[in-house]
Amino acid sequence: MRSILSTICLLIFIIQIAEAQMNESFSDRLFFGGNFGAGFSKDVISLDISPIIGYRFTERFQAGPGLIYQYYKFFDLSTNNYGGKIFARYFVIPNAFAHTEIENLNLKFFEIDGAGKLTSTRRNVQSVFIGGGYRQMLGRIGGLDLLLLYNINENRFSPYQNPLIRIGFVSGF
Repeated sequence: MRSILSTICLLIFIIQIAEAQMNESFSDRLFFGGNFGAGFSKDVISLDISPIIGYRFTERFQAGPGLIYQYYKFFDLSTNNYGGKIFARYFVIPNAFAHTEIENLNLKFFEIDGAGKLTSTRRNVQSVFIGGGYRQMLGRIGGLDLLLLYNINENRFSPYQNPLIRIGFVSGF
């Protein structure tokens, strides 16, 4: 509990210093965004909704949390996967950034047991992404992000194949 309180105090201190340096209020430094994905075919449906909220600590460094919801249907089998993530990005040049992210998803897996019966189990799966991205500004307060990420924690339970390409929208800088 002490380390959590220490981390919160350190974060508040960093935010106060950043606000003093940039002359912006807390709410002016927040941004919102995320990505939405969908795929449809005769026998497969996939949906992905992943909103984020971020904070600009400096002109170049941003970080924040996000939520993840995924729905998959394959023939008669369907699943709802959900979880969260924490991301950080550093703008190396005005529109290009390095990105890292830690994600935890609660996934449903289907298996056939020894008696030939279909069973399902849920499992938490962690992914650690590193990579980079490019932001194309769309007006003064919005942008489109294109990311190329690599899951360095890929295993047999990972829901993604390397590399992961993601397109998202951000607003409010």
